Amino acid sequence: MRTVLKVVSLAAENNPSEDAIVEAVLPLGARAFKHLNDLSATVVDEDMSAQIAFVSPSAEPQSATLNRPTARALSDALARNRMTEDQEVLTGHLGTVSDIRNRIELQTDQAVIIQARVIDEVVPLLAHFYTRRVAATFDVTVVRSLVTGEERRSYVLVGLAETGEVQTLSQDES
Repeated sequence: MRTVLKVVSLAAENNPSEDAIVEAVLPLGARAFKHLNDLSATVVDEDMSAQIAFVSPSAEPQSATLNRPTARALSDALARNRMTEDQEVLTGHLGTVSDIRNRIELQTDQAVIIQARVIDEVVPLLAHFYTRRVAATFDVTVVRSLVTGEERRSYVLVGLAETGEVQTLSQDES
């Protein structure tokens, strides 16, 4: 809910940043992307407003208004981007692990650092795999700008397995 309020607040700014809106929506996934796009289109088409409020015992109350100009800015930003989802298995070294924030970092065999959220069911397994070479299964959300072609990715770790493979140099690398 906090993320939805953040997205609406970003869209309500003077000269809203499409990049900031897309970055905020990206971790929510394709389904939320579609629902936010549908909601904003309805607000624009029906010329209505929605007051969204969030009250939590552990945080300050938050609210945002989704009116026609805000909804148009949100709809325009989302319409200029396409979101897809896929699943990828990457091998590498499991480095940073936070069972408090449900986050990990994996250094792939290609030396790319992947930062990811972790589903709750995998969190108890993180300590066992910490500092080991693993095959990590990720749900990957990809947003591609229709204007610039830029691609953004969001990773969620959904599975881990040890890999007994020893990394060797291929003929091309030696």
